[in-house]
Amino acid sequence: MGKLDKLKIALLSVASKLGMGAAKAPDEHTEEKEAAREPAPAEKSIRRHAFAVSSIGHSHKKEGTLCQDWAETAEGDGFLIIAVSDGHGSRNFVRSDRGSRFACRAALDAMHDFASEIRAEHIVGSRRANEVVSMLCKNIIMRWRDAVNEDVKACPFTEDEVKNVSDKYRESYLAGEQAEHAYGATLIALLITEEYMLAIRNGDGECVTVSRRGHMDKPIPWNDKCEASVVTSMCDRSAIDEFRFFYTTDLPAAAFIGTDGVDNSYPRTEELFELYANICTEAVDNGAENMKSELEAFLPVMTEKGSGDDVSIAAILDSELLNGVRDELMEQRMRVERTHELRRLNRRLVRLGDQESDEASALKDEIAQLEAAIRADREKARELAAAAEAEKAAAVKAEWDSEIWDDVKKR
Repeated sequence: MGKLDKLKIALLSVASKLGMGAAKAPDEHTEEKEAAREPAPAEKSIRRHAFAVSSIGHSHKKEGTLCQDWAETAEGDGFLIIAVSDGHGSRNFVRSDRGSRFACRAALDAMHDFASEIRAEHIVGSRRANEVVSMLCKNIIMRWRDAVNEDVKACPFTEDEVKNVSDKYRESYLAGEQAEHAYGATLIALLITEEYMLAIRNGDGECVTVSRRGHMDKPIPWNDKCEASVVTSMCDRSAIDEFRFFYTTDLPAAAFIGTDGVDNSYPRTEELFELYANICTEAVDNGAENMKSELEAFLPVMTEKGSGDDVSIAAILDSELLNGVRDELMEQRMRVERTHELRRLNRRLVRLGDQESDEASALKDEIAQLEAAIRADREKARELAAAAEAEKAAAVKAEWDSEIWDDVKKR
């Protein structure tokens, strides 16, 4: 029995201990099983829509290099999954474009199995939540490494391929050792079922959610090991310890994941939020499919005017919930536009210098009004954030209290 099969059995065993019935050994991989994974048309969610788009970086296009990003979606019976991955760009990661593709596929497959077995009560408010999610992350890593090993067997490294690789890795690659390093990539993946949302990340890039009250957040905790040009990776030996994750039963109106090429194009959080607020309102007004087409056309512009890096975005949108928070999202866009306008007016005032004039006086009045509006915006945003945190804390406390009371009753 392979390591991956043992890991599947371990995951099912954990689920069994959490009250899901007897553990089952994994089936053999067959075409029939793959076909069974596709839900019948009637089972597909009408409200929720998932899409994923990528574009080669402007700088990569000029240099004639490959796109090292990958983005993909998957659908199951009552759930949707999205994943994005950014292959590392330095010379030692010569197959990172394949590594990002393998990372997304590993995440989608592992999360599909996870969603088929794990219910909300087995992670949200459970004392064994970390164990269950950690098992999922191990599953993803093992699937990714299996895909890497199969690729190396099918297509061994050549002298020409590794000619620019550092001495430290060149000989190892040619000998078939440390091959996973050549495929290094980050990963963000997100699962939404009818009961819960689970988001995981190894490396950089961001997850942004829009709550059913219109509040925008970056829910996955940041790993402090990711600083400047240094990021954690699927190829690290300590990869399992480097994952960060977030889960909730408060299903969002929208959830986005993007590679760091997107974040670096919008270095201020409010500007990144504005991007996603724009996508949400456009999806409400014109439909999610049309929004995907518009985003595909916009990504090359984003990378040219922004980071220059490969860019990928994947999203799950709930059309009914988004329609209910459209006004709040428009407010989010207006807040950012007011900030942009304030910076523009301040630049004009600086150019005028110290001279007293009607134009300078009018500018100062306009700036004062904008500053007052922005202060009000920030206060409202703080109130929304505090309310969201209070609701989150209350939900977690209720789940824990319920579990403790169940334990008391069992005694």
